[in-house]
Amino acid sequence: MKPARAFTVVELLVVMSIIILLIALLLPALSKARSAMRASICLNNVTQIHAAHVAHSNDYDGRFMPSVNPDGQWWTTSLLEYHTANDVLFCPETTIKATPTLGTLGFGGPDATWFDGIQWPSDPLDVSSYGQNMWVNNPTESRTLWGHEPELHWYHPLLAPDATNIPVVTDAMWVGGFPYSHDVPAAAQWDQTIGGGHQTNRFALDRHDGAVEVAFIDGSARRVALPDLWTLRWNHDYTPREIALPWYVE
Repeated sequence: MKPARAFTVVELLVVMSIIILLIALLLPALSKARSAMRASICLNNVTQIHAAHVAHSNDYDGRFMPSVNPDGQWWTTSLLEYHTANDVLFCPETTIKATPTLGTLGFGGPDATWFDGIQWPSDPLDVSSYGQNMWVNNPTESRTLWGHEPELHWYHPLLAPDATNIPVVTDAMWVGGFPYSHDVPAAAQWDQTIGGGHQTNRFALDRHDGAVEVAFIDGSARRVALPDLWTLRWNHDYTPREIALPWYVE
């Protein structure tokens, strides 16, 4: 009886090389699959947040929840009355979740949540991955408008024309914003000008392969490429336009 033949070192190396090659070929596909799954969860999140806005409108004569309610709380807290799952406020791509600290605020990013520890530091809902289009709420119900024109708001969003192109909520670096037609694309992704103008940039972050997930007034939700954020209708007088985003890579 012949003794069993063992593998040679060369044969083992060949087998290992084949296994490594197969893994290298499979990893990008697996990564894309995981990314697609996370984007799908995010799209579902913004859809549910929009549904909560609609539920609020049913209780308040067609008006969406204000950015800041009379108690001084962000829309993320008002959301609790209509949605009990806190996870809906977090995109699965934002693995860095901040903890609010008294007297501070922090901007989010592609993989990080924003937080505000100034108004309600003990409230965990001062943290989220998403931002509200602050033009969609009735300005008479918001505690503050930060000097932005009341006439540009969508007073009764569900009656707004071109509702398929008016954002309600999307991935964002901050709690929300007031985009204007004249907003200039930032030279770099989020240039820390949160206190100034050009607030369309608050929503332009590379979280989903050059795009963000957006829920619209009509209840639809879709992925929007970052430059195309300027082609949407954010406020009553917003004029959509094509732009070039300097740092954007398609």
